[in-house]
Amino acid sequence: MKIALIILNYNNLVDTQNCIESVLNFNSASVKYIVVDNASKKACRDSVGNFLAEKFSSMQIFGENEKIDSALPDCSYVLCEENNGYAQGNNEGLALAYQDEEIDYVMILNNDIVFIQDIIPPLINILKEDAKVGIVSPLLLKKDGNSIDYNCARKQTSVLQLFLEHSSLIYKFYFLKKIYDRKMVLKHIDKLSGIVEIELPSGSCMLMSKLFFKNIGSFDPNTFLYMEENILYEKILKTGRKNVLVLGLRAIHLGASTTKMTPSKHMLEYTKMSTIYFMRQYLRTNILAINLMKLLFYFRLKKNS
Repeated sequence: MKIALIILNYNNLVDTQNCIESVLNFNSASVKYIVVDNASKKACRDSVGNFLAEKFSSMQIFGENEKIDSALPDCSYVLCEENNGYAQGNNEGLALAYQDEEIDYVMILNNDIVFIQDIIPPLINILKEDAKVGIVSPLLLKKDGNSIDYNCARKQTSVLQLFLEHSSLIYKFYFLKKIYDRKMVLKHIDKLSGIVEIELPSGSCMLMSKLFFKNIGSFDPNTFLYMEENILYEKILKTGRKNVLVLGLRAIHLGASTTKMTPSKHMLEYTKMSTIYFMRQYLRTNILAINLMKLLFYFRLKKNS
């Protein structure tokens, strides 16, 4: 039994190195590393490749959609021709894992995650013990190692909440605070121990059965950077399974400490595309609401330009 760790890299050598080093230091499970480079600059891409070649006794480079005729080595390095975004980038790594019969589980692991405990074996035990669990995740902490990244345990987002989030109305901030607190599962439990059921896991660190994830169609490739966890929940909901978070198992999410800034025009475009796609395909939102959301993004983009 082996676990594939899918790690996406985009122009970030240091985080990718630190992430892999932390797993090597805090892991007793039998894992295969699959690092996907999302068309980074040549210097970064080459540096990551050199790092992997030094760290692993067996490392192989793959192109997109490549077929394999034997088991994967300790580390696979997938080179994408263009930046395909979060969903499709991870799907490239998953496609390799699906072909390897030695692999039974897959963990999606952002390169800004740092292991501080040996979390993989106990997470797998949860999946083995409860057949109703689809995705299992650890509790994520911010960079300081103490503060909780509340985004690791959330409830699904409704259409109304999406409208409030993207509205430019002044009074929305009052409602957003209430909505945010209501969505964050860990704000409403008495003690941080045991296992808690959640709806949206953090896409930065989550583990599941390889066969299960393959059967639900992996990540929807029609999003670039946002709404992936919301879409996953809708897929998993149809299977009758649940997502859980293990409060006693912890990792650090460096990205959770990033200061929130005004999004760029490109980020707004990606947000618009993913939000409208999610509303149309998964929430089955009517055309009037879809057009209203497009109008909200029109004003946001105009203000941002």
